[in-house]
Amino acid sequence: AFDQYGNLAYTFVETVVFLHIPYIVRFIGGAFFLSGTILMVYNLYKTIVSERVTEVEREVIIPGKLASSH
Repeated sequence: AFDQYGNLAYTFVETVVFLHIPYIVRFIGGAFFLSGTILMVYNLYKTIVSERVTEVEREVIIPGKLASSH
């Protein structure tokens, strides 16, 4: 915005004071976005290095057959 003489209507300090709250809101939104990205990368890493449940051998115990075999 300019005044009738072609100069800027607001000083730099007035502009910074006016935009202070929107920049805080923008920072908070960016922090949420960044934390979500970090959480996604961590989750992906843990998923890749974990063992598959289907590959783990499990011992099946059937109570009826176990009791009758002794």
